[in-house]
Formats: sequence, structure tokens, C-alpha cells
Amino acid sequence: MAPTLQATTEEESLRLRTLIAGRVISMEGRKLEEGDWTDAYCDARGIPKAGWSNLDIDVTYENVGLEQKMLRFDRGDSIATACGKWLMHPSLTRSIRVDQSMEANEAMVSVLGQYSALLDARRAKVESRYQGDKQIELRTGWLLWRSDLTEYLYFENPRTLRTRRC
Repeated sequence: MAPTLQATTEEESLRLRTLIAGRVISMEGRKLEEGDWTDAYCDARGIPKAGWSNLDIDVTYENVGLEQKMLRFDRGDSIATACGKWLMHPSLTRSIRVDQSMEANEAMVSVLGQYSALLDARRAKVESRYQGDKQIELRTGWLLWRSDLTEYLYFENPRTLRTRRC
């Protein structure tokens, strides 16, 4: 399992709560959208906004490329009941295409090759904007939020392709 990375400082987390609360008030009952979250995240962290995408990196800052994912959670009493469960997948997998005429091993090589190429392209995108000497990081940020907007959980994981030779 990938490690959970510290996404915000305590100060940024407090700013984020205030920004989300303000956004919720201004939404007038509409659903919390990816753009709402990404804008508040960037504002709280002092990161320039670049918009969000369902198929690409949503936030680029310094050496980090971040894909934001969010899921409304209405199961159980608390979002904490979701901890340790698989609930969604990153958009990288939506970009993979499988040729139905391929044999299983051929399809496996194709899928892993496409996934690797997407990671390489995202890494190159971040690298082209970063002039420092830190290693490029690709991350996925996960936001679970209750539809009554009383609770949310946010964390980040590194996004890497781990391969193993057979």
C-alpha cells in the first residue's frame, strides 16, 4: 500500500476549512464540484490555479503534479467508516484502451505500456514547469465528503508504476 503523504500544514488546513465553508455558503445548495475543491486547495496552499481536469493533472506546484479525486460519501455515520476500503480509481485508468482482439498477455503488455507512458507524460509535464533539483513527484489527492457538507477527509498518495519481473 502506498504511503499517505502530508498534504497540508496545520495552517493551510485551517485556511482550507475556512475557504470550503465559505464556498459551501455561496453554493446555495448545489453539489460540491471538483473545481470548488481544487480552487480552495490552491488558495489555501498559495498555489496558482490552473483549472481541473477529469483526465489530467489538476494541480502543479514546484516538483509535484497532483490529480484530485473526490467522492461524495453517504454511507454510515462517518467518513471514517470508509477508511481501509477501495472506493474509486484514479483517472489514469480511464485513459487506458484495451484492444478486444488481443490475447491476454498481449493486452497486459499494452495496458502496462499505456499506463507507463501516461505516467511518463505527466512526469515530463511537471518537469517542464519546474526548474529546481528535487525529484518529480506525481500524487493523487483523495477527498471524501458528506453530501450534507458536515465532514470531509482529504489525503494524498504517491502515484507510481511499480513493476516486477517474472
